Parts: sequence; structure tokens; C-alpha cells
Amino acid sequence: MRIAKFIAECGVCSRRKAEELILAGKVKVNDQVISSPALNINPEQDKVYLDSLILSDSGQAGMTKKQGQTLTVPGRSDPVFCESRYYQITRPKKLYLALHKPAGYTCTLADRFADKKVIDLIPQEYKVFPVGRLDKDTEGLLFLTNDGDWAYRVTHPKFEHEKEYLVILAKPRNLHFENLNKIEQGLPPYSPAQIKNLKIGSDKITLNLVIHEGKNRQIREMFRLVGYRVIYLRRVRIGSIKLSNLPLGKWRLIQSDEVKQFNDGL
Repeated sequence: MRIAKFIAECGVCSRRKAEELILAGKVKVNDQVISSPALNINPEQDKVYLDSLILSDSGQAGMTKKQGQTLTVPGRSDPVFCESRYYQITRPKKLYLALHKPAGYTCTLADRFADKKVIDLIPQEYKVFPVGRLDKDTEGLLFLTNDGDWAYRVTHPKFEHEKEYLVILAKPRNLHFENLNKIEQGLPPYSPAQIKNLKIGSDKITLNLVIHEGKNRQIREMFRLVGYRVIYLRRVRIGSIKLSNLPLGKWRLIQSDEVKQFNDGL
């Protein structure tokens, strides 16, 4: 792994800023000050040290901090006393969370106009971000993590992992099953989907829909194209990880064996 990427993954600063710190001679690997951002290291064996004089109490690069004082180090909850000019940085433990997102919550962290964000449902000590998104008016399973590589594997279309939704439709006056067949066959620009557990009620239709994409408001638009209106939508599964009986608005840690099983299925 390149040293600049490692520093960025530790939460100290961006990769570009890390490159600037390296070029300025503020980074040591083992006992040597380095000058090349392209240097490859082994995070399991090499020790990386950062000049404490470029850190503030909040752990952000670009500020000054005097030797002999305490500071907050990215990836650690306890303050560190700088006995020397350099301190060792380590990557924070990788976290994987499953949240039962309620309707009315926004997944985008950068939306400063949002009244309610999914990150508000997670304790502040968990420095994570949402993986992908669910529409504001959609409930269901949402992942949060601090593992950028895993987030990429979850969200990139090339991995084609399954996403399953519970869908409730308003029953139209004239019911045409061939319209539902069109969804399974594929409605451009959407790929074919799988319909399961179809139940016809007096005033509504309930089904499970499995897709491999994640386009904006995709499911609502797919059914609109064939004359159906979605009145309730909940994501119940992503790959091998299910929502199960996780209460609305609550979260849980995804265990390491679940992450491995999920990755093996990609």
C-alpha cells in the first residue's frame, strides 16, 4: 500500500494533503524520514510516524502543536502525550453497521438542509458513513462503514450483488399481470428484476422484488412505467445480509463472519 493512502485511511487528512506532508519531511517510516509519496509499505509490519507539530487538538493536519503536550490522535479515543516530536499513527478498526432506516431520513451527509440524517441515529463515537443510499421516503436495510474499499465493493454495479425489497402497490382498477412480467423481462433503462411472494389483496398488491442495480428511485419508477403506484417500500436484504427483525431506527454491528460471507458472494 502506498504511504499516502495509508495516512489518509488513518483519518489524519486527505491523500493529497498526506503527499504534501511527506514531501515536507513530516513523515517517518520505521526510523527513516521519507520523501516519496509513492513509497509502498506493509501496514502490518511497518511503523508510520507523523510529526506532531502539524496536528491540532482535533487531530486535523495543518495546525501546530508543541512538543510535550497532549493531543487527540486519529483512530484513538484517548489523548496522546507527545514525549517526542513524532507519534505513531494506526488505521482505526474497521467498522460495519446495519441500520434499519426509517422513512424521513436522508442518507446524504452533505445535505445541510436535511432535517434528519441517518448518521444522527448512530453514536458519535462511530466514525462511519452510509454505503450507497435509500430514498428519503424508503425504509429498510442500510450499511454504514469506515472501510472505503468495502463500500466500493458494495455499491459498484460490476459486483452485481442482489438487493431485495418488500413492495406494496396500490391495486389498480384493471389488473394486468403482463405488466408485472415486463418488470421481470427488463424495462429500459432498467435490467430484469425478479418478483417473488406475490399476494393480491382487496386493495393492494404485496411482493418481494430482487434487483442488481441501485439507480435513483428505480423501483418506484419501474412500477410507474407499467401503471402501478408504490405505497410502501422497504429494503430487506443486501447480498447475504438480511434486515431480519432489526427494529425500525435501530442499528447493529455486522460481524466479521457476515462480512466474509458477503464478500465471498461478490
